[in-house]
Amino acid sequence: MTKIDTVNRKQLTKLQRNLVLQWIMEGLSDSQIILRAAEQKKPFAISRQAINKTYRRKEPEKIQQVLAQKETSALKEGLAIRENRVADLQWLAGIMKKDIVAGKLWLKKSKTITSVGGDEERELLIDEPIYNHQLANQFRGVLDDIAKEMGDRKGAPAINNFVIWDDALAALKKTYNLPDPDVIEGKYADEETS
Repeated sequence: MTKIDTVNRKQLTKLQRNLVLQWIMEGLSDSQIILRAAEQKKPFAISRQAINKTYRRKEPEKIQQVLAQKETSALKEGLAIRENRVADLQWLAGIMKKDIVAGKLWLKKSKTITSVGGDEERELLIDEPIYNHQLANQFRGVLDDIAKEMGDRKGAPAINNFVIWDDALAALKKTYNLPDPDVIEGKYADEETS
């Protein structure tokens, strides 16, 4: 059994108090909170009375503050920050660029060719260069991601310039109450009258 801090329950550290508030917000029962407190890296003890009197009843606004702080801190740290994402992408692009410069854009595929001629059998080892298209594609992808993060590339909207003439004409007729061009004075035009 691990040693549990036997400090006065009113003297929990700020981290411990915030943990208790977080567990209450997660909807844990009092016994689950007590168990979690005992399972921490630095275990601590808390009673049911302390959980109910101090945290559940007296600090409901504190619970909301902790939730808001948790949400905003997650949005202000690590890869949530654009500069950190760009820095990581640049680091990755640098590694890939070194590989390209070091000649890893072309890989060698070794194969053995056996030739049989007369009574002799000869084996010939050939190194065949193969283009490393995966490295090139991944490098281009990282560069594209950097450009998108910087706002340099935005997906261009697909524009459909193909218009179906009949649909366009029908829409114009309906909108502007235009007469049918194939009808002359109530009669359909034939090839002779048109």
